Amino acid sequence: MRNHASYAKKGYQAKGLFIYRGTSALRKGTGMCFNLDAVTTATGETATDAYGARGLVDVEVPSTSNNMAFAGVLTQNYPARSNGIQMVELALPGSTCLIESAGIATTVNSTRLTCIAGSGAAAGMFGPAALPGKGTAIALQTVAATTPLATLLDGSVSYASATGTLTDDDSDGTLFANASAGDRVVVLAGGVANAATAGIYYINSVTSANAAVVSATYGGDACGTDLAANGAHLAVAVIPAAPPLVFAYLCDGEESGLQEFDVPVSAAVTNPMVGGWTNLVGDVTIASNHTPPLADGLFPGMKKTVKLHGALTTGAYAITPASKGLAPDGTIAVTATLQATLGQADLKWTGQKWDIESVAVAATAT
Repeated sequence: MRNHASYAKKGYQAKGLFIYRGTSALRKGTGMCFNLDAVTTATGETATDAYGARGLVDVEVPSTSNNMAFAGVLTQNYPARSNGIQMVELALPGSTCLIESAGIATTVNSTRLTCIAGSGAAAGMFGPAALPGKGTAIALQTVAATTPLATLLDGSVSYASATGTLTDDDSDGTLFANASAGDRVVVLAGGVANAATAGIYYINSVTSANAAVVSATYGGDACGTDLAANGAHLAVAVIPAAPPLVFAYLCDGEESGLQEFDVPVSAAVTNPMVGGWTNLVGDVTIASNHTPPLADGLFPGMKKTVKLHGALTTGAYAITPASKGLAPDGTIAVTATLQATLGQADLKWTGQKWDIESVAVAATAT
């Protein structure tokens, strides 16, 4: 029996201890996933063995290959360790805890946030709402945008290496209106062929509401080199100097599949991650269609959503399932094409094929 009465002012929290075999430091509020394909070459630990570390024991930072196995959220900070093994404590789905927000202002019992897979140092932070289920959280605390918290996903942020300046190129750009020196910028994706390193960078100074000078490194990501050659079409979030922790309820149920960030590239054939939500950074010209052959789903009912933030010019993002199902009108679907800003396609795996359930904002299914 769960004794909720003793948690009247603390919030109910179910916790568990797990093994983390990485060497990097971990932050409180970071989401983690189970390592369900852990293998070594040692006797009893190969893929053909019943290796217990795969049995909900080992956890790792969210990636595009473990996104369907959300484990929970770290309840405290953990230092880097060269030996690469330590016990870590997680708050489990179905309980409450503090989560690290990637620039999302929240309203109590209203705002939903979903864990980020991949994206460098931002992996495990919680970004905009994606699909429901494990890996998505409901904010139980109001945090105003003046904290500062801001996100801009449409690719309209650029970086000038000569001055180290990030600029919100929107005509009414206000990305840095509430920021100051010492705050941070999370680069989620962007650049040419998604070559800009996703990571977290320090703000040296804010020169206007739409521009800030960033510098040096955070978590090993060097802003001056990673962004210099690929400094256009960035998706970013602005967060406070102190970790932006938000009290939240960790949703339970089926896996949300988390969310990833990517950039369309001319004629590319890279796959979006299987399941979950793919955010595409727009405001870019590509010479021909980006045609990702969406891999088969893992189980009947698996959901997949792709959303384009910022319009594409010339080419489009043409989702091409490897196993083609039905379009919303009942005909056989070949592609779901996204080109206009906020275009979105929602797909569902039947067990044999991907049905395109809906398209929105000038997206088409043919």
